[in-house]
Amino acid sequence: MDPVHQPSAISRIAAVAHPVPARTTRATMLGDPTIYDIAKRAGVGIATVSRVLNGSERVASATRLSVQRAMVELGFRPNRAARRLAVRGPNRQRVAALMPFFSASFYFSVSKPLSLGLAAADLDFVLYNIQDRDDKNRVLDRLVREHACEGLVLCSMGITPERVAQLQQMGIPVVSVEYALPGVPSVTVDNVAAGTRAARYLQRGGSKTLALITGSAETQSFLDREEGFVAVAGSQAPQLRADAITPEAGR
Repeated sequence: MDPVHQPSAISRIAAVAHPVPARTTRATMLGDPTIYDIAKRAGVGIATVSRVLNGSERVASATRLSVQRAMVELGFRPNRAARRLAVRGPNRQRVAALMPFFSASFYFSVSKPLSLGLAAADLDFVLYNIQDRDDKNRVLDRLVREHACEGLVLCSMGITPERVAQLQQMGIPVVSVEYALPGVPSVTVDNVAAGTRAARYLQRGGSKTLALITGSAETQSFLDREEGFVAVAGSQAPQLRADAITPEAGR
């Protein structure tokens, strides 16, 4: 069989490094072509382009060649994605996890069993520490642009329905942890029940007056725990936001 038809890292890299000169197109004039441009040029869906880039055997030889030809004609250069495939091979699959890792010990308790489970399944695990919304979107844009993962775990953060649809169309499964995300399998904590159990635990220990130190009012999990706590302790229970505890406040 002609090597260009083989679903290997070498054929994928060779397809974009072929010495055929790229045609001048709107994509190359306005910026780097994307897999959407490749799909349109080859007359296929972006999921097919994704499978070609990942060396899937579920692509007909003629279709694979058409996609590879479109890559050459548009001057598509995967760069880091191609180097990654060359190093870890076409069969090394990677799962990416996005979480505010350094904000709470909870995320270590999530990432450790996740990494162990993926290792047992012979899957690579990459953890991204997300600082804010812009950081999250930058990472997601790069993962999508380079198709740098075969699975995605989101922890305590949401994404737009458009992003969900984009990932699903590309064949990248998504799981959400500690955040109920519509249309995505989610593993969540009943934070209302957690707040209730915390208050009742204190009462069983003999505490008469209960107080609550909680987190930001912009975080739903904190609000849910507060709701459960107040249901037991009463609305008059002293409450304090953690972000109000500062040296300037004298606390």
